[in-house]
Amino acid sequence: MSWVTKQRCCDVRGYTQGMIKARIQRGHWRQGVEWTYDPNGLQILNLDAIDALNDSCADAQRNESTSVKRAPRKVVGSLV
Repeated sequence: MSWVTKQRCCDVRGYTQGMIKARIQRGHWRQGVEWTYDPNGLQILNLDAIDALNDSCADAQRNESTSVKRAPRKVVGSLV
């Protein structure tokens, strides 16, 4: 695992501090998996886990976009 500081994650992956904070607060990144606290109490991030999560989300979106989609329903009659 490659645990890095928030600043290093910003430098390497292009995230902003605000993006990281939002992902943690919203629960997109799980404590103990994508992030944790180091012994000094600073939040550190697991780049390997974040990359794996991003890959799985991209795969899910790809699968969703190739699935069969229904045509929108037509409205029959007037709604006057």
